[in-house]
Amino acid sequence: MRRRLARSILLGCMVLLLAVLPLASGCGGGDGDTGKAEVKLGWLWDLTGRSALAVIQVYNALNDLLDKTKAENPLPDLDVKIVTYDTKSDPARVVPGYVWLKGQGCKVMSASPQDCEMLRTQFEADHIPFFEVSNMLSTLDSSWLFSVYGTPEGQIEILMDYVIKTWDGAARPKISYIGFAGVPFYEAQGEMTELLAIENKDKVEWTGIQMVPATTQSWAQVTSTVGPMA
Repeated sequence: MRRRLARSILLGCMVLLLAVLPLASGCGGGDGDTGKAEVKLGWLWDLTGRSALAVIQVYNALNDLLDKTKAENPLPDLDVKIVTYDTKSDPARVVPGYVWLKGQGCKVMSASPQDCEMLRTQFEADHIPFFEVSNMLSTLDSSWLFSVYGTPEGQIEILMDYVIKTWDGAARPKISYIGFAGVPFYEAQGEMTELLAIENKDKVEWTGIQMVPATTQSWAQVTSTVGPMA
């Protein structure tokens, strides 16, 4: 599992770099006395909030890849820098963060799927490419978004298909979903899990959904109660 995750993170970082490279020829100015074209990557993610534990792993992988690229020096005339803005998983910080990063001269940015959904109109109008780990159904037709994984619904379809086809227990597997309330990505996953579980009720046993408030870092305990927690 760790190896698969590492490969996925590395692929995502490579996609982000590849999205930046064509922009180098259009960058004005150099980096001090080096004469290199400077490209700034805007990292618009949660660095200290409830999602930070996972996000920082991707951020560290991106920095490792950039260090490796600089050491190998395949593009001696290009200097890539990362500029961060901590959203703290607070939707109210997303738009100000985007505006700030744009003001810092970032030519490409990265954000969570739900934040990309929120910012779509703005970054498309500004012609700023965005990289995301996954994508929402509403953003599939955007030519300014690049992602590694598919939609949250698609991810659940793959997982459910795997469980149904490989389960070898005597009883039907019990299926539940736990996620953050009020976050479109997790709500979409939860709805698809319930839909597929009900459609395949002869193959799986649906036990319900538990959604923990997005303001906490704790996860809800799985119960048989269907619906969000009070």
